[in-house]
Amino acid sequence: GTGGPPGPIITKNLRALGVKTPVLGTHAFGFGFIIALGGEAMEGVEFPAAKPVVFDQLDENDPAKPINIDFDKRWKERYGTPSDQIAGYGYDTIGLISDALKRAKEKVTRSSLRDALENTKEFKGTHGIYQFSPTEHDGLKKKDLVFVRIEGGKFKRIKFPGIE
Repeated sequence: GTGGPPGPIITKNLRALGVKTPVLGTHAFGFGFIIALGGEAMEGVEFPAAKPVVFDQLDENDPAKPINIDFDKRWKERYGTPSDQIAGYGYDTIGLISDALKRAKEKVTRSSLRDALENTKEFKGTHGIYQFSPTEHDGLKKKDLVFVRIEGGKFKRIKFPGIE
């Protein structure tokens, strides 16, 4: 796979061999250590990502932006490093479970918790707005994803006209 250290190692090797083909990575490229491992070879690499990767570049009206700003601030205060998309998934997961537990009827059982999760509507998290149903378990939609290019050693959000 290209997630984790293999991605930048492969990219560095391609560049060392003179391969100029554009590199499209996976969402697993959305971590600062990927840029650090790959260095200049990572310039121009593009990949789909979660909103926490470029939360400061989200549109002002994106409901995930203020949630990410608050979460990142608290994460930095606690751990001394910026938050990332995996931390955001954890935050969203705990929030979704907490929300479902509040809505679970009677005694909380596996079934009542499942039913509450499947009836989650408009839950705002770091990754977007979650919607579930008994037949829809993905939670997020295409609009909750972003596309990113590595430029100048940083993640830069790319917008596609007509898609976002």
